[in-house]
Parts: sequence; C-alpha cells; structure tokens
Amino acid sequence: MKIEKEMGYTHADFFRLLPSAMGDTPYEIDGLTVTCSLRSGR
Repeated sequence: MKIEKEMGYTHADFFRLLPSAMGDTPYEIDGLTVTCSLRSGR
C-alpha cells in the first residue's frame, strides 16, 4: 500500500526533521520518497 500525504513543510524542513520523527526505525530515502518497514507493512 502506498500512502501519500500533503504537508505544510518544505522538503528541506521535512528531511531535516525526519531523523527525529523516525527515531530508531530504519528508513531509506530515494529522491523524495521515504520508505520504512514496519510490522504492519512497508
């Protein structure tokens, strides 16, 4: 399943805040796409 969200952040702000938001959850960045694996899916 792909989830897309519109947000009030600039790309720069989003990627600056991402590490804090993700905590210990590993993630990958490919361009403007962020992917992480969770128990409920990817």
